[in-house]
Amino acid sequence: MQGTDWRRMLRAGSSGHNSPLHVHPRVLAMTFQPPASTPIRLQQRQLLDGRRQLRDELALIEARAAQHADLNALAWVDWKRAARLAEEAQAAVRSLGAGAFAARPLQGVFISVKDLFNLDGAPTHAGTRAVLPDLGRQAAVVDRLEEAGAIVFAKTNMHEIAL
Repeated sequence: MQGTDWRRMLRAGSSGHNSPLHVHPRVLAMTFQPPASTPIRLQQRQLLDGRRQLRDELALIEARAAQHADLNALAWVDWKRAARLAEEAQAAVRSLGAGAFAARPLQGVFISVKDLFNLDGAPTHAGTRAVLPDLGRQAAVVDRLEEAGAIVFAKTNMHEIAL
């Protein structure tokens, strides 16, 4: 929930020490400071300074997927789509610099989703061979990942019908 004031919600829900939402006042007074270095921030820096080339990274991912095909980890993958989106992300970083990450903090991060989530242009089998009804439009979580700049390029296998 973007823009949610969690402190206000916690205070409103805290009726006393026995409340499941009770939070100590010192915790409520704390401010969140994101860590200076995270894997995503490292990827952003490497993308900005040219050490990280999305085309090369995608080639490595594709080679590893082929090397471990016997694991049957990927239910669906679109390497051409991933390459196109990678080129677009790399071009955005070249033209906008650090500004490319302002609205899209996951710019250029390759992500696969479970075969339970609908992805436009990809079949959803939910780990089964049974014919599933049309599940509708793309999943909201996939929309949010793509809006944040993630390159959703594959769907991973899973236990049948998520049981």
